[in-house]
Amino acid sequence: MPMARKRKLQLKKELRQIVGRKVRHLRSTDRGYYGVLEKPFIRSWAYRRGVKGYNKSIFGQKRGELIRVIERRLKGRKRLSILDVGCGSCRFLAELRRIFKDRIELHGITLAMPFSPEKLEQLRKKVEAERKRPLDEEEKRVFEEVKQASMKIRERIKKHGIKVHIGLAETHKYREKYDLIFSTETFVHTINPLQALENTLNHLKRGGEAYINFGVADFLKGNPELKERLERQGINITELARGAYCFRRTSSNEIKLL
Repeated sequence: MPMARKRKLQLKKELRQIVGRKVRHLRSTDRGYYGVLEKPFIRSWAYRRGVKGYNKSIFGQKRGELIRVIERRLKGRKRLSILDVGCGSCRFLAELRRIFKDRIELHGITLAMPFSPEKLEQLRKKVEAERKRPLDEEEKRVFEEVKQASMKIRERIKKHGIKVHIGLAETHKYREKYDLIFSTETFVHTINPLQALENTLNHLKRGGEAYINFGVADFLKGNPELKERLERQGINITELARGAYCFRRTSSNEIKLL
């Protein structure tokens, strides 16, 4: 390959990395990881749905179906690999661990890990230095709330053996493929939902299933052309509830949507 061409490709790669870091920072700011004293963001980040919430979002009912899906997939198998796209506080994955023990391998992807106590203390000092005053009582209370939530999430991840990936749903390259992928109302927060779906489906094993609720980012609704494209590439689609679908991968061909 000519050096000019090689250098051009390298520059493109470096630019993508820079853009990716900026996008990750902006999107994590939106969720309150950096705006740590903004209470609404803290609560939406710290208190995420568990199995019942995921079940209702994907299947339109409060309990049962999601667990039956995993039980069905486990029949005749020793172990399943599961990915949660937009794992948040990992409450959903922790509940799956309590139900299925070591018969499942758990992975999640999120934009940033919760703050460590050391990082939170550094942040507190930085905020006080910038404001040139100590935190007031309400800010201290919120700061302590974040600290406790962060510690709880970190302990949950460690206790239940969850492998957390830091990155973007659109571009993150996992080291493996998965039997089951779950995601609820995460794609609406992505910069490019179509790219996020392409990347997610390409990390399904052949015969694997992805259960996704797109929320208001349901670009499949009223889009038969996109459904046909997916089906031609080996993806069977079943609508489960409003904005929620099951994608079953029937071939090993690379999925191309862009």
